[in-house]
Amino acid sequence: MDQNKLKLTSSEIGSLWAEYVNGTMTDVVNRYMVSIIEDEEIKAIFE
Repeated sequence: MDQNKLKLTSSEIGSLWAEYVNGTMTDVVNRYMVSIIEDEEIKAIFE
């Protein structure tokens, strides 16, 4: 199949967007948690 003419369905685009948002949110939350956690044992889990 010619890759220049490959089209994604709306379902596929939605799935890709959901994965992007989920991955970005997870990264941001983890970085925030590492910055505020004071207990070293718990902080090690997040790192």
